[in-house]
Amino acid sequence: MLLLPEIANVIRGEDAPAHFTAEEARFVTAQFVRGNLIRVALPYIDGRYKKGFEPTLEKLNEVDGVWALCFRKPAPGWRLIGRFGEMGTFVGLELADRRDLGRKGAMSYPTAITRAIERWQCLFAGIPPHVGTTIEDYAGGLCYDANAQ
Repeated sequence: MLLLPEIANVIRGEDAPAHFTAEEARFVTAQFVRGNLIRVALPYIDGRYKKGFEPTLEKLNEVDGVWALCFRKPAPGWRLIGRFGEMGTFVGLELADRRDLGRKGAMSYPTAITRAIERWQCLFAGIPPHVGTTIEDYAGGLCYDANAQ
């Protein structure tokens, strides 16, 4: 996992907003980095998931190559918006308070998505994000298909 320095600082608990839970963010990112079992939705399907069984990593439907790593506790949590550089390498580009994103689904995330894509283009000019067809193509490691419930 690659993070912009300002996002890494927040996840470490430095410069974090008062309502951001750095412990939850560190736990979720560690689960991903270690290759521990996580729930992945490719794509995210609004209204499909039972409480406690929501995906940790969700592909934002309407946007090519943009994903959200979800820090859900305390609700409604935060979203780390990013793209994959290669299988298993998530690049976190924008950290957003879920309360600021509006309704569920990618169409409510336009500002965060736009910032993430702009940052990708600035960092990786001319290099497209990694593309796959299965959750394993993206996450690698152990993943559970949240849409298979």
